[in-house]
Amino acid sequence: MSKTWDDYVQAGAHAFEAGNFSEAENFMHAALMEAETLGSELKTALSLDNLAEVFFEQGKYDQAEPLYLRSLTIRQRMLEPDHEDIVASLNNLSALYFFQEKHEDAEALCRQLTSIYENVLGPEHPEVATSLNNLALLLKAQRKYGEAEQVFKRSLLIMDNAFGRNHPDVGLNLNHLADLYHEQHKYADAELLYEQALASLESSLGAENPELSTTLNSLIDVLKAQGKEHAAAPFYQQLLSIKEIHLGPTHPDVMTSIDSMAAFHYQQGKYEDAEKLYKRILTIKERSLGKQNPLVVGSISNLAMVYQAQHKFAQSEALYKEALAICEKSFPPEHAEVLNALQNIATMYQKNGRYAKAEPFWHRLKSMRDKQCGANSPESALCLYNLAVASFQQGRYKESEPLWRQLLKTKQELLGPDHPDVATCLHHIAETLRFDKQYDSAEPLYQKSLAIRQKSLGPNHPEVASSLEGYANLLQLTYREAEAEHMKNCAMSIKKTKAKAS
Repeated sequence: MSKTWDDYVQAGAHAFEAGNFSEAENFMHAALMEAETLGSELKTALSLDNLAEVFFEQGKYDQAEPLYLRSLTIRQRMLEPDHEDIVASLNNLSALYFFQEKHEDAEALCRQLTSIYENVLGPEHPEVATSLNNLALLLKAQRKYGEAEQVFKRSLLIMDNAFGRNHPDVGLNLNHLADLYHEQHKYADAELLYEQALASLESSLGAENPELSTTLNSLIDVLKAQGKEHAAAPFYQQLLSIKEIHLGPTHPDVMTSIDSMAAFHYQQGKYEDAEKLYKRILTIKERSLGKQNPLVVGSISNLAMVYQAQHKFAQSEALYKEALAICEKSFPPEHAEVLNALQNIATMYQKNGRYAKAEPFWHRLKSMRDKQCGANSPESALCLYNLAVASFQQGRYKESEPLWRQLLKTKQELLGPDHPDVATCLHHIAETLRFDKQYDSAEPLYQKSLAIRQKSLGPNHPEVASSLEGYANLLQLTYREAEAEHMKNCAMSIKKTKAKAS
C-alpha cells in the first residue's frame, strides 16, 4: 500500500526525533512532493516548514531559508494576518536570521510578531513579554543598547506583573538585562540584576538546579571585574555543588570548577583551602590516568606552587622535580611541557634564593630557548637575566658583568635605550664595577640608570631609590660624603612614602 502524506510526515518526525537527519530529510521531502501532487497549499506550507526544520537543526541555514520564505508566502496569501500558522512561520524565519546573524532582518520580523501578539492577546500578555525579550536580544546583538534596555525593561515588567518575581521566566529576563549591562561594562548595575536573577531562579527552580550555572558564572565575572573577588567565594562553591550533583564528582566540568575555585583561593591568599582542592584534583587524576601520565603535570605544578607560597619548600621542590621527570619521560627534550617544567623549578629555586640550584636549569633552558626562539628573543633574555642575577647574588661579580652587558644589548635592541629594563642592566653593571673598585667606570652607569628610571618610572619609584642607594655607596667610597648623605636621604624618603601608601 502506498504511503500517504500523513505517513511521510509521521515517519519524518520519528526520524528527526531520533537524530536520523538524512532519513528525516528524505521523508519530509517525500511529504512535500505528495502535498504538491495533492494540490494542498497549506500542506505544502507545513511540509516546507518541516523540511526546513531538518536543515535548520543541522546548521544548513542557506538551505532552510528559501523553504521558510516560501511557506510564509503561501500562508500570508491564504490565511488571516494574525493566524497562528503565520506566527509560526515568522518565528521560524526570525530564529533562522538570528543564527545567520542577519539581525536587522530578524528584528523586522520580531517587531511584526510582537505587534500580532499585542493585537490578539493584549499588550500585557506574557507571550508579548517573550516576544519583546527576543526583540531586545536582537537589538543588543546590534549594539542598540539604549533601545534594548527599554524593551528588556518593558518585557520584565509584564512578566513580573503576570507571574511574580519568583518565576523562572522573570529570572531569565533579569539575567538578560544584566547581560546587557555587563556587555557595556556597567558592572555595578549588572551585579545587582544578576543577584536578583539568582534569587528568582533559586526560589523557582531550587538552589541546585543546573539552570543557575550561567547566572553564577556571570555574577562571578562582574565581581572580578570590580575587584570584588572576595565576594565570589559562595558563588564558586554553589557552582561546584551544582555540577557535582548533576554530573558526578569526577566529571571534567567538575574538575574545571574545582580548579577555578582552587585558583580563586590561591589568589585570595587562602593557601590551605587551595591546597586541599588541588590535592583533590591530583588524586582524582592519578586514580583515573595513572601517576606518570603527563595530564597530571599541571595539577602537580599547581600544588607545588601552593606549597611554595606557604614556604613549604621541601614539598614544593619534590613536586616540581616530579613534574619535570614525568615531562622528560613523556615528551621530546625541547617540548613546550619540558620547557615549562624547567622554568617552574628554576623559578622556585631563584625565588627562594637558592641560586646555585637554579643556575643549571637556567643554563639548560637558555640553550633550548636560543635554539627555538633566537638568542635575542624575550624568552632567552629572561633566562639570561636570571643567570646574571644568580651569579651576582652569589658574589661572582666578574662573571656576572658580561652577562649583564649581553642582556643590556638585547634589551636595548628589543625595548629601546630608555626602557626601565635597560636601566636595570646599567645599574647592575655599575654595581659589579663598584665591587671591583672600578669607580670611574661605574659612576656614569649609575647616573644613566638613575636618569632613565626617574624619567620612565617617576621620581618616587622604589627602583629610583635603589639607584640612589647604589650611587650613594659609590660616592661614599670616593669620599663625597655630603652628596652620598643627600642621596641616601632621598632614597629613604621614597621608601617611607611607599610604606605609607601600602
